[in-house]
Amino acid sequence: LSPNADAPAFAGVGKYGIGGMDLSDDGNILYFVNLFDKKVYSIDLTNYYATGNLPTASNVSSITISDPGCSNGSFRPFALKIREGKMYIGMVCDASSGTTSKLVAYVKSFDLTSQTWSDVFDFPLTYPKGYPDQADGTRTGWYVWSDDPAVVNPSNNQAVMHPVPILSDIEFDMDGTMVLALMDRTSHQYGIQNTDFWNGSSWQLSSVWLVA
Repeated sequence: LSPNADAPAFAGVGKYGIGGMDLSDDGNILYFVNLFDKKVYSIDLTNYYATGNLPTASNVSSITISDPGCSNGSFRPFALKIREGKMYIGMVCDASSGTTSKLVAYVKSFDLTSQTWSDVFDFPLTYPKGYPDQADGTRTGWYVWSDDPAVVNPSNNQAVMHPVPILSDIEFDMDGTMVLALMDRTSHQYGIQNTDFWNGSSWQLSSVWLVA
């Protein structure tokens, strides 16, 4: 394939497709996050295991993810974990129309029996995370979400250093400690040896090094 520009894909990262996925404690139900409509879909696999017949629409249901109430932006769910009858969802406030002070990560739980949401905890994403460039110690935090290449890579550099948070995974240690993973949205917006960045008038072909 020839190098190409796919602007909708650049803007759609973290907003379209499937996020976290997990099975129920008994393995009979598959849960996954729909990033676009911000719902968790569940597929009952019981009949599939018993008969080998693929699930149909009648085996699918959905749960609307509880909105944490973000300021200057939207909430972006991704992480999902099922544990002991509860579903845990991880999300960030993207601060897309504000500043980094509005970047917040949330974890909420959904009781699969009572069908109720609860807040687990939240934390600001303004902490001085490790800087992506060892030669430049001034870049110590996360950036707000943006769909504009001129914001993500304003200098049209080949080395893109613009870490943008997605709360991507939730796991539990043997002692019950919750472990969270954050990944960089920017690293999914760019490609290697593709039409990688915007020079102000057109997309340019170059190798891009992504540093989160």
